Amino acid sequence: MARMAVSFVAAALALSGANRAALAQATAQPAANKAAAVRRGPPRETMNVPLQAPPAGFPVPMPGGSKFVLGYESKYENARPSTLLRLHSDSDANALKDWYQRALTGQGWKVSASGPSGRTMTAQLFATRPDYSCLIHLSPAAGGREKGTDIMLTLTHK
Repeated sequence: MARMAVSFVAAALALSGANRAALAQATAQPAANKAAAVRRGPPRETMNVPLQAPPAGFPVPMPGGSKFVLGYESKYENARPSTLLRLHSDSDANALKDWYQRALTGQGWKVSASGPSGRTMTAQLFATRPDYSCLIHLSPAAGGREKGTDIMLTLTHK
């Protein structure tokens, strides 16, 4: 789980300026709630449920042949519910980025993408629609030591 958290933090730090701004806008709380959250400290966890597979009716398309690695649904006090999934695909990051752009756009999502770039050749997509925002981070499997791509997908309810 710690490795997954480090991967997610690395993904968040690697966001391009445009994607970072879009993510901040999509996940921003109204000013009154933001001020209240600051006064109360960090949100308290109210639910964190490990998943054995992607939830039924999950609104983000899954690439064919991808394998579920882990996931959880979480809810924090004064924050939006979210679902985090880690998948593995034998496809490369470029092919997956192109596939996600087509599949998400075809389902009505607004999508922005970057990469693959950097020493680790990671790619990211940020997608929104009226009821959700989604960050997808694509990186070489096991830091490039294995074939394929690791997919870290975070879906946040609006």
